[in-house]
This record gives sequence, C-alpha cells and structure tokens, in this order.
Amino acid sequence: LLPAGRMAEVVAMIRGDLSPADPRLSPVLGALPGVCPVLIHVGSTEVLLDDSRRTAAGLRRAGAAGTRFIRPRAPHVLAWLAPWVPEATDEIRRIGAFLRDLQPGAPTVSR
Repeated sequence: LLPAGRMAEVVAMIRGDLSPADPRLSPVLGALPGVCPVLIHVGSTEVLLDDSRRTAAGLRRAGAAGTRFIRPRAPHVLAWLAPWVPEATDEIRRIGAFLRDLQPGAPTVSR
C-alpha cells in the first residue's frame, strides 16, 4: 500500500521529535505491564511477522493476555478486504469474538 521509498517520510511524520528507540513508538520496544488483552493477526509471509513474535513475547513477559493468530500467506491488514475476500471476513469474525470475550454477557449477533 505504501512504496518502500516513502517509508522514511512516513516514519518521520509519526516519530516527530521522539528518538527512534522511544518505547512509545512501538509495542516491540516498550514495557507492557497492565496492558489490556491484545489480539495480533499477522500473515505468515508479511514483513511484520517477526515484530508480532517480539510483541507477543513482550506481552507474555509482562503477564498480559495476548493472542496471536498467523494466517498462511495473508497480506498485511487482511481484514481490510472484507467482505470481498472470505478469509478477510473470517478475520473480522475472529476480531468480533475476541471483543465479545472481553465483555462477558455481551449480545451475540448471528447471520
């Protein structure tokens, strides 16, 4: 979605005056005590796969509840393709189930 040649520009916009090592910029770098439950969806071949592993490990070290789901060969932000791609619609359903589990007793919508 973004040409690799523009990545430095985007990083500079997000980072602002913060150091690249500032843990507020990435869950991979930060301490995570007291963080809410986290759901990580990642494709098996996408560039953020290793970051997802490192983030999940950090969540475990902090004692946080984390769930990581790796979908074979899925593109980055697969859920964005729902409802056109069945696997993307499945991602949306997984996200919904995760959120419902955070709020026991929440109504379930069936289709």
